[in-house]
Amino acid sequence: MAANATTSYCEGGVSTTVEQYRRILLGGIMEANVGSADRIVRIIVGLALLSLLFVLDGNARWWGLIGVVPLATAAFRFCPLYRVVGLSTCPLAAKK
Repeated sequence: MAANATTSYCEGGVSTTVEQYRRILLGGIMEANVGSADRIVRIIVGLALLSLLFVLDGNARWWGLIGVVPLATAAFRFCPLYRVVGLSTCPLAAKK
């Protein structure tokens, strides 16, 4: 396979055609801005918050659903707040 046929996209290899389809569908809106270390922290925090659903009693337990937000941002490698602030922990996004 040619060197330019595969693009490294924030620590993961994504074929050029998949990357092109992604840019067409999303219009370049959701470019990765969450790096690996940040992702791990988000997953841990998200799971900890979700565990509140099982630990707390009454209506306070529903605050645990906030854990979905860091899990989603970790899964998509995109944080809307980072985009607004202009921050990126993704090493490849910083090189651009």
